Amino acid sequence: MTLVQADRFHLDYVRKLQEEHKAPRTIAKYSRDIGRFLAFARACKTIQRETVLQYAAYLKTKYCITTCNSYLISIHAFFRYAERKDLIVPLYRIQRRNFLEKELNPADYHKMLDALQLAGKTETRLLLRTLGCTGIRVGELSFVTKQAAERGWLEIDLKGKVRRAFIPKELCQELIAFSGGRDDVIFRNKSRSKPVSSSVVWRRLKAAARLAGVEERRVYPHNLRHMFARTYMETYGNIAELADLLGHSSIETTRIYTRSSSDALLRKVSKLAL
Repeated sequence: MTLVQADRFHLDYVRKLQEEHKAPRTIAKYSRDIGRFLAFARACKTIQRETVLQYAAYLKTKYCITTCNSYLISIHAFFRYAERKDLIVPLYRIQRRNFLEKELNPADYHKMLDALQLAGKTETRLLLRTLGCTGIRVGELSFVTKQAAERGWLEIDLKGKVRRAFIPKELCQELIAFSGGRDDVIFRNKSRSKPVSSSVVWRRLKAAARLAGVEERRVYPHNLRHMFARTYMETYGNIAELADLLGHSSIETTRIYTRSSSDALLRKVSKLAL
């Protein structure tokens, strides 16, 4: 494959992703990852399997294995589109860990809620509590409306799948009060013109972690989803119910969310009577 051909395929592939209505962030990631590879390949003047192997080796000197594989998966999809499966190289093997390194525990979660309440940051506190109490994804916050709070559950309709996520009664009351009587989306941007973006949510949670003295690297939206899943399993032990609540079609996916942290496993091992 020549670089001219690759550039043309790159543009065509991005158009294909847009026609398939992929999420803008997904399209941007694929395009960025492909562009990164093509920039590396320009010194070779042509793209051969050896070029891809050299690129994989280069990535390993710069990034962790998970990130390397993420970049390689993007260009593999690109090669399949260009009908050049011969350019696909093996991903780096990762030993699967059945524990989490960056667990957010309920104690730190409540510490953040208390700090936000003392600071008078009502909206951020409600945002944190909504993610923690429902297990929804940050991209599903647009389904949190006054109407949903009044009935006690969210109807989430994404990617052809519809599910319900339930809201605790006390939180429902707080959301209704905060809505100010408006029937549309509760969590909105600064100008209140559209739903809050995931990047803004991320920044607010990091700021909340700093305010509460909680380690920032453990505080991000998806970790709240993990915390919800682990707490539900520890309380009720029903993984099928949890899969429904999280919107997973496979229980194996749900198992990932219920892994213990390395600290928790260390505490369990330390208690063994051996």
